[in-house]
Amino acid sequence: MHEYLFCGARILVPARAFDAVADLAIKDGVIVEPAELSEQAQKIDLSGKLIAPGFFDMHVHLREPGQTHKEDIVSGTKAAAAGGFTGLLAMPNTAPPIADVESFQRQQELLAQKAIIPVLQSVAFTQRREGKALNDLAALKDAGVRAFTDDGGTPQDEELMRLAMRTAQAVNLPIIDHCEDYRLSRPGVMHEGAVSRRLGLPGQPRLAEERIVERNIRLCRETGCRVHLQHLSSAGSVQLLRQARSEGLPVSGEVMPHHLLFT
Repeated sequence: MHEYLFCGARILVPARAFDAVADLAIKDGVIVEPAELSEQAQKIDLSGKLIAPGFFDMHVHLREPGQTHKEDIVSGTKAAAAGGFTGLLAMPNTAPPIADVESFQRQQELLAQKAIIPVLQSVAFTQRREGKALNDLAALKDAGVRAFTDDGGTPQDEELMRLAMRTAQAVNLPIIDHCEDYRLSRPGVMHEGAVSRRLGLPGQPRLAEERIVERNIRLCRETGCRVHLQHLSSAGSVQLLRQARSEGLPVSGEVMPHHLLFT
């Protein structure tokens, strides 16, 4: 019999809106009331630590195939498990990109061989992830795809994005989008502001993101497609998202740690 009492941890259970410092009792791998433990239970002080259900990361670059000098399936899923993540959504920005049924099926085989935690593989919604022509989203869903994204890019043609959302909504799958208006962002290399001017580097205005956020929300409103907005970085984008959610639109968003901690 294995018994543990984890003492003084912050216990976070979002599904139950529970967030408190408390003790957690485990008996033979099952959570029980502390009173059910024997006097021989091992006590472990977790003051200042966090206990939570396994996390799910919606935005992961595993880089395999083609860019394994950056990351690969084994290293990426090991790092995730070490950080408390029990599931991932992998982006299709590999080389070549995961952008059709055949490449998706090959990737599924690789993940089955190498991943040490469950990984869902997203697929580009445009052909070759180029943002020019729509993929066969129905065929991709039939193959087992659960989400579409051109991560790292987005169609600049609004009519193509509208068609993508209408088609994704018809097969009941979400579009996950990188929000960037290239006309405003390129050739910028950092946020446009006092620092970019001082360094003499071309900047990217926040409007480059906010224009596409606004476009995607407007198309979400029209089509009813579920939309997830990637790595939002401006207060304006957050306000647009907040307003859309207050309307009950099926739109969500994410932020990145470096945007929160390094600005």
